[in-house]
Amino acid sequence: MKKHLLYTILLAALFSATSCKKWLSVQPRDKVSEQKLFDTEQGFYNALNSVYLDMNLKDTYGGQMSMEMIEVLGQQYNILSDHRLQAINNYNFTHDSAKARIAMAWRGNYTRIANVNKILAVIDDHKHIFSNADNYSNVKGESFALRAFLHFDILRLFGPIYAVDSLKKSIPYVDDFTSKFQELLPANIVIDKVLKDLDSAELYLRKDPIITGGPMFSGNPDGGSQFWRFRTLRMNYYAAIAMKARVHLYRRNKAAALENAKTVIAAQEGRFPWINKDYILTNKINPNRIFHTEILFGLHDIKLADKQKNYFDPVLEARNILAPLPARLTATYENNNTADYRNNVAIWAIPGNGIKDYRCFFKFSDIEHKDSLYRNIIPLIRISEMYYIAAETETDKTLAFGYLNTVRKNRGLLDVPLTAVIATEIRNEYKREFYGEGQLFFYYKRLNTTSIPSGNSSTANVAMTAGKYCPPLPDDEIRYRD
Repeated sequence: MKKHLLYTILLAALFSATSCKKWLSVQPRDKVSEQKLFDTEQGFYNALNSVYLDMNLKDTYGGQMSMEMIEVLGQQYNILSDHRLQAINNYNFTHDSAKARIAMAWRGNYTRIANVNKILAVIDDHKHIFSNADNYSNVKGESFALRAFLHFDILRLFGPIYAVDSLKKSIPYVDDFTSKFQELLPANIVIDKVLKDLDSAELYLRKDPIITGGPMFSGNPDGGSQFWRFRTLRMNYYAAIAMKARVHLYRRNKAAALENAKTVIAAQEGRFPWINKDYILTNKINPNRIFHTEILFGLHDIKLADKQKNYFDPVLEARNILAPLPARLTATYENNNTADYRNNVAIWAIPGNGIKDYRCFFKFSDIEHKDSLYRNIIPLIRISEMYYIAAETETDKTLAFGYLNTVRKNRGLLDVPLTAVIATEIRNEYKREFYGEGQLFFYYKRLNTTSIPSGNSSTANVAMTAGKYCPPLPDDEIRYRD
């Protein structure tokens, strides 16, 4: 009898094993029984931590869904004809290498969803083991937010172009821990479920420590548990609201998107301050390349430096390195405007050893200060995105440009005038702001952009179609559903 891919994932989820150190440590689940894992409050913390840790794997946000495959789909890199990602770059989803990557992304997110669902399936029956009601509520809220986040990205990748056909069958929304068959749902129903989970997350996270204490991006001064610190490295209250803004924009509900974006923007002061330019411009030894103070949600990945080497190291051959065409990079940053903090030599530089004659990407490179709080972070949601959403959805032209220019000011750039085309300026900002973070392709797809700049040509464009924006489901899924 054929086994559904999701069924296999659900069974495997109970036995996955992950490990880390210090405040992100988690006991491998193949060494403890399920009953023991959820017999203690710490067990729930461990189970939740393991989801975040697994999101760092290269199958999803430690590679394919951030700096690698999804950025190639957005034409961010110069992918030559013999490059290992050439099939993805050409949207040749029938090629074996492309099929494998597509299946990895699908399996990766649904595996994490299964583990989140296990937490949600048992947490109410174990409410009594939590030391206080807030801890129970926050674990539950984070779990709802994670489930929404993971499903939404699968929809953004595999689902239809929502602006064209929101009723088309898309993906399953797995909202319980079960091995039963999961129907493909219309995209609009998936969005309903994503928003329902985000509403639940917002409700349960109403006592999130980030609301009164900020991100608390430091060790516990009392030497106690770190679990409720480093809140921007977890799906926190404001990240959940930011996700609502992102999802409503995807649905084209501009009023709701603006409302949620403004809620997060109003909470920025004291929680998500703009990066101090000296952290990137003058700190040559330990530059803050990822602007960590502005991150609403990111992942802590102790292997991030290895991924930097695997994807962006100048010593890599042309068929392996991920780097933009020089002319495209120059155009992206307004004719190589070095006033832009994001165009700084700490992030983009020609290697000093002469091994490459073009600028390479160093955003995720390691730094000398190994205890730095902004080391090893993969950004997933930024405060700047809330300003871009507000700029796109605000009907008052002056206010809209105000949101956009606030970001530009905090990147070292001059204001764009009210005579500019704001949609064009927002698109240009997405290209600059989220390099290596996997947002540009989704931006193009959301707007059904019919032509995008080619990554391996200084002037040519790629004609985009639904077939290029919507990769097919993995073969295992298709065979089962046939």
